[in-house]
Amino acid sequence: MIVLLDAQALADNLANPLLRDSIERPLAHADLAVLNKVDLADDAALETARDWIRRNAPSVHCCETTNAEIALPLLSGAHITLTSDTSPLHDCNEHCDHHAHAHSPVAHDEQFETWSCAPSHVHSLADIKHWLKAPPAGVLRLKGFVQTQEYGWSEVQFSGRTGSVRRALASPANRHTAALVAIGLRAALPRSALDAFWRGA
Repeated sequence: MIVLLDAQALADNLANPLLRDSIERPLAHADLAVLNKVDLADDAALETARDWIRRNAPSVHCCETTNAEIALPLLSGAHITLTSDTSPLHDCNEHCDHHAHAHSPVAHDEQFETWSCAPSHVHSLADIKHWLKAPPAGVLRLKGFVQTQEYGWSEVQFSGRTGSVRRALASPANRHTAALVAIGLRAALPRSALDAFWRGA
């Protein structure tokens, strides 16, 4: 679940008892909190909003943005392959707006980082399911192809608090471009833990 919060109006909304509950309850079950309109909030309002989120949802990942823009891989299940000329975070086009805002940069490639590997290690379904039940902290999303003892090529997905593994509908056209990709907030992605399990390192 993704909860969108208005940085400019959050304090006023929380002061309204009719609105407060409608903010607090979804946030308690959120996988990601998006603090929107950070360009419109003054410094005091922005810091108040950040502090409230930290105190009331310490385990929920939070990112800041404007115009409700958020990195597409956090929302979609687009097919992922290892390529050198595409970014897993953003599809650049003539409509992009990458300028930094007054309070802090919110460009997607500055907020998130990725980890990826080519699936050479063969896993058991039981091991993958066990990992998906309690992945290391910092993984917001994981998707891609791996090989399992039971299914051969298998598709793995994890988002927020939910994960799954299933037989791939089709084998990757090129096993050397098939990839498993994880996304997390910058400096919070547990690369060593991901390597240890998925690469068998």
